[in-house]
Amino acid sequence: MTYDVPLLVINAETEVSEGTQKKNLQKVDFVQSPCSKDTGSYVIKDPITEEQQLLPYTIVMEWRRLPKAIRLNNKLVLRYKAPCITEYLDVETGEIIHASILRNDPRVPSQIHLGEILLLRQALLDSLRREVRQFALFVLCFRNNRRGITPGIETLVEWYARLHGKRPSNVRRYVAVLEDKGLLAGSSLLSRLFQRTGNRALANEHLGEDVEARRKYFALRFRAGKDAVSFS
Repeated sequence: MTYDVPLLVINAETEVSEGTQKKNLQKVDFVQSPCSKDTGSYVIKDPITEEQQLLPYTIVMEWRRLPKAIRLNNKLVLRYKAPCITEYLDVETGEIIHASILRNDPRVPSQIHLGEILLLRQALLDSLRREVRQFALFVLCFRNNRRGITPGIETLVEWYARLHGKRPSNVRRYVAVLEDKGLLAGSSLLSRLFQRTGNRALANEHLGEDVEARRKYFALRFRAGKDAVSFS
């Protein structure tokens, strides 16, 4: 069974290596977080506001080296191509300014290298055994906007076991693997690599997280041909 995890598959150009011998560039599929307005290695804000004086003007693709080599599709990935802002437009003066001049300018938001995050996510998921990876994808279906999951991991263990006809005690063994690999940081907290943050959720949205989680589980049971009304 597959899950509509809140992740999208995109293509990234990466440089791979086997041992010390570098190979040609190849396309590697990896997972991207669907933050509403994230593109590549930087975040575009909402349409121009009074506070947003500088806008990206020229964007080029450049090689960016990973902090450490990772393995994807049985290849060792050393670096990848990511969009880089080289020039900004000052919306007040119309001046085009090179990014090097604005390196420490507080008006320029810090760059978030999503390409790197997404590669690290996929590498972690690929390192899991198939059955553990399926459980991990199930857990990621229930990410909330507060860096964790709703409901907690114990409830998700029960739901997953019921959905797949497994014993909860057997599914619970997967939790330790996810904690050891760095996907889970607590009973209801994801590791930083998989956290969803930056969303300004209202209080009523937090209160509705449990209802939304049950709706998702209801849909999964329905797709699996289970009695969707009987879950607790």
